[in-house]
Amino acid sequence: MAGLASGGTMRFPRGDRRGGAPMGARPAYHRAALFAVVLAAVAALSADPAAGGTYRVVACDAAPGGANNAWRPRSDSGMLAYTACPSRGSATRGLVVRNRVGAGELRRGRAALMTFEAPTGASLDGIEFDWDGLGAARQWTLGFTGADGRLIAGCGARQPGGADAACVLGDPKGVKRTFKPLGGRSIVQIAARCGASGGCDTSPSRSADRARGRLAVHYAAVVVRDGSAPNLAASDQGLVGGEWSRGLQIAQVRASDNVGVRSASLAIDGVPRGRDTQRCDFTRRVPCPRTPVLGYRLDTRRLGDGPHAMSVTATDAAGNSRAVRRTIRVDNHAPRAVRDVQVLGPGGVRSHNSFDLRWRPPPRQAAPILRARYRLCRASGSGRCAEGVRPGGATGIDDLSVPGRGEWRFRTWLVDAAGNARRVNASEPVTLRFDDRQSVRMSSGVEVADGGIAPRATIGFGKRPTVRGSVSAASDGLAGVRVAVLSRTRGSHRTSRVDTLQTDPSGRFRYRVERGPSRTLFFEYGGGERHRPASDSVGLAVRARSSLSASRSRVENGERVRFEGRVLGRPVPREGKLLQLEAHYRGSWRTFAVLRSNRRGRWHYGYRFEATTGSVTYPFRVRIPRERSYPYAVGRSRVVKVVVRGG
Repeated sequence: MAGLASGGTMRFPRGDRRGGAPMGARPAYHRAALFAVVLAAVAALSADPAAGGTYRVVACDAAPGGANNAWRPRSDSGMLAYTACPSRGSATRGLVVRNRVGAGELRRGRAALMTFEAPTGASLDGIEFDWDGLGAARQWTLGFTGADGRLIAGCGARQPGGADAACVLGDPKGVKRTFKPLGGRSIVQIAARCGASGGCDTSPSRSADRARGRLAVHYAAVVVRDGSAPNLAASDQGLVGGEWSRGLQIAQVRASDNVGVRSASLAIDGVPRGRDTQRCDFTRRVPCPRTPVLGYRLDTRRLGDGPHAMSVTATDAAGNSRAVRRTIRVDNHAPRAVRDVQVLGPGGVRSHNSFDLRWRPPPRQAAPILRARYRLCRASGSGRCAEGVRPGGATGIDDLSVPGRGEWRFRTWLVDAAGNARRVNASEPVTLRFDDRQSVRMSSGVEVADGGIAPRATIGFGKRPTVRGSVSAASDGLAGVRVAVLSRTRGSHRTSRVDTLQTDPSGRFRYRVERGPSRTLFFEYGGGERHRPASDSVGLAVRARSSLSASRSRVENGERVRFEGRVLGRPVPREGKLLQLEAHYRGSWRTFAVLRSNRRGRWHYGYRFEATTGSVTYPFRVRIPRERSYPYAVGRSRVVKVVVRGG
């Protein structure tokens, strides 16, 4: 039970178990004062020490393991201040302040102190305690004091009473905890101080530890009040800084608080997403970390693409909270393929290695386009591909260079501000051609009857025409360069080399064509260190041919004639060659039979004359029409005549 206005208990025992001298009955004014103090103590006990904005710092029997990490000892010569916790029910253990036994006469003011100081910016609301104290009459001040030394609870020296009155603190019948308001002080002390003007005796007493002035606090729980919320500082980079982000991210916020940060929570769009609880030790004045870095693993793939409201709320040891709010930007999907890629400027081969490209961007997405990646591969498929990246690139890139001369395939795919990109979303390829060598002109043609040349000619079956051509650069002929001759039969996809020519001193060449079917001849100059490749082609259409004979040249009306022959051009289709038998009468050639040859090109057809009157001479021929499977132009056989005499 707290006693007097200071919260101590003044007792007048007849036989003090701690060695106090017997006294007479208590005066009436002492009983009235004691009753008033009891009422004040009961009112104090009804206060809530854990109101909002407070926390308790515990020590000794109030703390796990009897720890003391908050009270600092200090003692003058002849005095002792130390921790002996847990108390184990002993009157001499706890947070102890006392005189040193046998230290001689101590001057007034000598003290032993255990000091608790509120953290910066905080104050002390009160203290809940259980203590045991003993002091010789009129000599010792024992109890809790403020920074100025004024007594808050306990008993002071030179109190009214008999000369041998003792200061006795605590309840001899058992543990009784008391709460004492501290009124917002910044410091509270457990004090044992010599208060006698003539000094204090330290000779052994009859107490358990033989001290003349001693106070042991067994249970101490200081209520600290703090009115300030934590300070929060979010990074200006990464997810928290508002940058576009994707995948797993760490949301970091730096916090600081004078009494330490106990916990923090993360919410996205008002939905809790994580909690960070700090390790706090409430045996310390500042129980929680002062400046923790609060970190949360956030899987942005669970959020939709676009901006989201993020809040981090930090709560300090006293329960004060503050939130920091940021807008985070999330995008977890790569841009789709660009469309309609075009190469600006003239087509064909560029002599300057610079290409400007434009395209239509993909449909709108959350994160803006940050750069374009591209891949350049040789059109032939040989060699290694080259890759690069350009900033911007939402609608195109400028001044792109290819790795070297030749024909290249360009494909691009976009990277957004969150770093999303997929090679499979590359654009359709476009062709870039670069060659910084001198342009070369090649011309070729088939000699025709008037002495000129033509790019295409139709020749008779079995003929060998001559092709003339030239290779020149900047109007000067290239002498002694090699020209490859390649041939591709009509209807075939296969091209084969058939000869190699060399230009004369003026850059000209001649080629005598071999007999064969309709075909295209290619003349190619492969280029050199200073000159670009060049090529030209000549088209030859070769007329088809078939032999034709009649079994009889003269017949009577009603008799038969057998026509037969062989298709001369090779190869003959497997199903045979289509043929048309024609006769000339009434002023024009008319088809009277359609047939096919066999696989070897041979054919025959019998015809009976039935409607002829008089004597008539009929010319006959075979027309060989053009077919996809037969590499010859339309041709005809020679003409044979049959004389028919009618009735």
